Amino acid sequence: MRTIGILVFDDVEELDFVGPLEVFGTAARFGGDCRTIVIAEFRSPVRCRNGLEVVPERTIDEVGRLDLLLVPGGLGARTHARENARLLRFIRESQSVIASSAPER
Repeated sequence: MRTIGILVFDDVEELDFVGPLEVFGTAARFGGDCRTIVIAEFRSPVRCRNGLEVVPERTIDEVGRLDLLLVPGGLGARTHARENARLLRFIRESQSVIASSAPER
């Protein structure tokens, strides 16, 4: 089974992570060999760009090996996530394939 982690952080754009969450969730319901986990720095609720609050399933310290790490883009990626040394280290040290909608700098 492939494990897909979707990283969320303060001000994450809802569509940038909920869209992939829906796609992979639907794939799993139709027999896809995958599971999706929403992860964050802490287990406390994450406030998204437009007010939605999400409670992650695992923290970056708990998640273990991922086959795919999705890093959403948007304003939160350019502000909160880009300034967070722990999140950046987690992404940089990830042994998984990384996909992102955030522009590279």
